[in-house]
Amino acid sequence: MPTQHHISALDTIIAARLHNRARFAERDDFDRVHRELILSQSLLHNPMYRALTGELSPARVQRFLSEYYHGSIAGFLRRVMPSALAAHDAPLWADYIREIRIEESRPRNHALLFEEFLASVGVEVLAPGQASAAFVDASIVGYTRSLAFSCGYALAVEVEADYQIAVVADFARRHFGAAAIRDNLWFQTHLAETGEVEHARQTVEMACAMVRGPGAFAQFEAGFEQACADTERFMESIHDALTGDQEHA
Repeated sequence: MPTQHHISALDTIIAARLHNRARFAERDDFDRVHRELILSQSLLHNPMYRALTGELSPARVQRFLSEYYHGSIAGFLRRVMPSALAAHDAPLWADYIREIRIEESRPRNHALLFEEFLASVGVEVLAPGQASAAFVDASIVGYTRSLAFSCGYALAVEVEADYQIAVVADFARRHFGAAAIRDNLWFQTHLAETGEVEHARQTVEMACAMVRGPGAFAQFEAGFEQACADTERFMESIHDALTGDQEHA
């Protein structure tokens, strides 16, 4: 069960990263999806995020960070993005995915940057588990359905990632020490205004230009909700694996 500590710690990060976000959409319905829909998601207080507000054993830290790396970082860049680029013929979509991929390669490939972070704190990457494999597969589906659905899916990924990375950074700061995060290029890049916030702006502008009509907007909103559900399932699966590790220790 979540304690008041878990809830208040996450709510502090929610306030810092998700409240008072800049408005990027002129239309109120797109703005609502961008800035408000995320706040109603149970994902924000899922068991894995709550666990990250406390302490984890070194073995559980290694398992979490490995699955996080394989699912949200390496798998996203190496499998999801190429599939997304090939999924739709719309030039705006192709330009958007290409730009995201370019930004995820500066100053170096961001999967390599996270590997460097793990090496700097002495965490060896484990082989991918079922949680990360299933999440990558689900993300590919999300980015390759109808164009409107994919736009909503992509927006949720960027909005929630800004919060998710802040949760991971807060945990890593306490577990490995402030310098490990303060001096780390991966966290600096993603938590800056030019990171996930800028990606969200690009996604909103792309979606506003391409999602036309009530039916398409309904798919856009459904895509947003699905991305949140997929991420929540991913985090719950990691948490289940960590709990199983503890029970069999």
